[in-house]
Amino acid sequence: MALFLDASFFIALADPKDQWHAAAVGLLPRVKRNRPWHTHALVVAEVVAVIGSALGGKAARTAYHSMRDEATVHVPALDDLDESMGLVVQYDGGLSLSDAWSLRLMRLHKVSSIVSFDSDFDGKGVERMGAKP
Repeated sequence: MALFLDASFFIALADPKDQWHAAAVGLLPRVKRNRPWHTHALVVAEVVAVIGSALGGKAARTAYHSMRDEATVHVPALDDLDESMGLVVQYDGGLSLSDAWSLRLMRLHKVSSIVSFDSDFDGKGVERMGAKP
């Protein structure tokens, strides 16, 4: 079963001080059993920024290479972002552009599960693997 990996999962996994760290570590065996993994460039940028700020440049580089080497990283064209804005409007701003692009990619690649601690994905037609608030 293919999975989409969200920024909140990568960040929680890398940062022992993150509120979701233990949950991310607990999910890791299940995540490792399910491939291929998908993510996108906006997720990579968020992860590098947050981990770099919290843990430093070397930790950010490690996270970057892990995402780059282990997952299919989709890079959006401007048309992809234009179409993803339709989801931002549909959910009345309840999704960021990055989250909307994640949902669009999941639909395009027939991925039904996302590994995320972001409740914004709840009720959007995908299974969220992660702690519920």
